Amino acid sequence: MDKSWLPGSIRWDSGWAKMGWTTALLVWAASWAPVGPSPAPLPGHGVDPWGLSSDTLVVEAPQATDEGEGPLSAALDQLLGDLFEPDKPGAAVFVSTRDRDVVKARGLASMEHGLPITLETVFDGASVAKQFTALGLALLVERELLSLDDPVRRWLPEFPAHEPPVRIHHLLHHTSGVRDWPGLLLLAGWRFEDVLTHEQILRVTFGQADLNFPAGSRTTYSNTGYVLLAEIIGRRSGMAFPEFMRQEIFGPLGMRDTRIAGGAGEVIPRRATSYRVTPDEVRGVPSNLSAWGSSSLFTSAGDLLRWVEFLHGGESAALELRAAAERLAEAEGPGMVTPRYGWGQVVEGWEAHRLVRHGGAWAGYRSALLRLPEQQIAVGVLGNRSDLDADALAESVLSLVLAEGDETPTESVAYEVGGVTTPGNMPTSGPGVANASGAGPAPDPPEADAPRMELSEYLGDYRNVELESTYNLTPLGDALLATHARLGHHLLRAVGPDHFRSVVFGEIRFQRDSRGRITGFTAHQPRNTGIRFQRVDS
Repeated sequence: MDKSWLPGSIRWDSGWAKMGWTTALLVWAASWAPVGPSPAPLPGHGVDPWGLSSDTLVVEAPQATDEGEGPLSAALDQLLGDLFEPDKPGAAVFVSTRDRDVVKARGLASMEHGLPITLETVFDGASVAKQFTALGLALLVERELLSLDDPVRRWLPEFPAHEPPVRIHHLLHHTSGVRDWPGLLLLAGWRFEDVLTHEQILRVTFGQADLNFPAGSRTTYSNTGYVLLAEIIGRRSGMAFPEFMRQEIFGPLGMRDTRIAGGAGEVIPRRATSYRVTPDEVRGVPSNLSAWGSSSLFTSAGDLLRWVEFLHGGESAALELRAAAERLAEAEGPGMVTPRYGWGQVVEGWEAHRLVRHGGAWAGYRSALLRLPEQQIAVGVLGNRSDLDADALAESVLSLVLAEGDETPTESVAYEVGGVTTPGNMPTSGPGVANASGAGPAPDPPEADAPRMELSEYLGDYRNVELESTYNLTPLGDALLATHARLGHHLLRAVGPDHFRSVVFGEIRFQRDSRGRITGFTAHQPRNTGIRFQRVDS
């Protein structure tokens, strides 16, 4: 097979953190207030504390050989029992090894109806979708319906022309420079609880004249790249992407609970409700997203176990899929540069093992899938509460599995929440932290003593034509208040001359003309750079 586009040369900052920029935006958007003393936690700076009790509900997988006995099952019971209350949202957690599968379910899928989480409860896996999209692409490559070297414009002529051209393999391995859709839509005035469709994301993407960087020159995680891959798959196969995935991937693998969300209002059997959980309250969080390719994968713990079995070489009638899956296996194999991203998965070193992983976050849903391919061990977490750090929990469970084989004390893998490092876990904050579920390096917090400036000169309206978005800026104390007709208000905090920061915009630099008058500003989000807002003359 052609191995010329295996991502062996792609380098990533170490530590794929548990909470990054997009996750922080979700937390911030869910707790929107017009003006507050400070925005929600900045990316990479931890999540809400738990404060949970030990009463739990346990459901074992019907196919599991572990019947709830033994040190691993007991350790999982203790670990999860300390985290989830039986009358609050929770999670399904599974472990898959060569000789057994174990599923533990805690908490409620629906607080309104008192329905417990089970093996068949369906959650939004969010960015875990990307590895499935990658397999769909690999299938078309195996059929010689497209090439990884094809320019994106060959199949999507609406995509802007760039030099050098953006090619399919750039989208696949996050080297395209294409701007990330969550940040773009937020700047355009969309709220994350709005109905957000595949078509809307494409329209905004096709309207972007610039890239973050020339294709192939750098690596920056972009959800938009996988939305474009889904659109290419749909057009080349002649089927809408959700139908292609149903017929070609989910059906042959027996994943009967799994689908790509078709749109808002779709009835999804056994779907868990999405909740925002804080120490003070639990509230439902609407999820109206259909971002095909990058996200919007609804699946269950039972179906993810089937997926893991397939990836680890289990028997399958889907022989054509097996050939396509070799491309994913090659990208995670020995001898490749780590850490790196390839074919919808992160490959990195972890406690002397080669770990393949991806996480996800949308609304109140949280997910993580971790695999040790050589040992054929996997851990999955699917939850319906916004304060769940699924990646960190999955790492702790994985440590328990390895501790069982090594007979090391289970106390060394205790799971804690927050921007800290615990045994068996990676740092959740600090420079270079990134997140496969939708993250990037977090901007530094505002300086304690903001510089004194004449803020009245920034007063006015600023517009980005490509996003069809206008913000009004007015002074408010030692900050600027940004107001959008749909998004409402948020603060821009001064950190230097013509230099501000905010959760929505990221880094903001104002520009002046030769006479010193402000002409506009440029926003630099962690995954979107050089977004220009022009001052509108009054």
